[in-house]
Amino acid sequence: MNKLLTILIVVFANCLVVQACSCIKYDKIDLQQFMNYNSIFEAKIISVNKREVDSDFNTSYNFYQKEIVVSITKIYKGDINENTITIYTPLDGGACGLPFKPNEKWVIYANSEYDELHANLCSRSFLKGKKRGTTTKWRKDKCFIKKYVDYTGLVEDDSAKGELLNGLPIGEWAFYNLRDGKLSKKAFYNEQHLLHGEMQYFDQDGFVFARSVYDNGVLVTAVHNSKVF
Repeated sequence: MNKLLTILIVVFANCLVVQACSCIKYDKIDLQQFMNYNSIFEAKIISVNKREVDSDFNTSYNFYQKEIVVSITKIYKGDINENTITIYTPLDGGACGLPFKPNEKWVIYANSEYDELHANLCSRSFLKGKKRGTTTKWRKDKCFIKKYVDYTGLVEDDSAKGELLNGLPIGEWAFYNLRDGKLSKKAFYNEQHLLHGEMQYFDQDGFVFARSVYDNGVLVTAVHNSKVF
């Protein structure tokens, strides 16, 4: 009986590991993270609902997301022209969904996907006033954001190197692995500040192992080890 119980516990634990959200979170913000977020703002949660989404991979299979209506209280980055907007997050924590609840106040770091704003557990988003240390971290983030949000010129740190025009990337950019400082990818941003042309991904030896082709911010094709996706 004890052996059976032990086996069940191990199997159950393994299932939890497989289904758990896995991502890397950094203590401080850097240029690469700053560029990854299209919008950064403070907001109060108005409502949380569930919506069904068509799968991009199999038309017979759909999945669900949370649809979050928020009231904007302060904007730090992004072209947001309305006081109330809708954002989206995966349905639960196992899928990296954020646990939004009505009336909560959040700082939200969001990405733009298909003309929608999305946020998840892997972002720097956080519930205000809940965790110790978030106030200090957020204070440092705000200083960084204010420094670069309207900046024009060449910029560089341990994570990235390129040019900003009014806080938006333009031209060629190089991105680096924070663990060893080696080049991880190269990209090009057009005059609309959208990914355009070929993005190259580099392995630890400096060789290109994958490529993605963008057309005005839209992924056209991706090639990995001679396989086209």
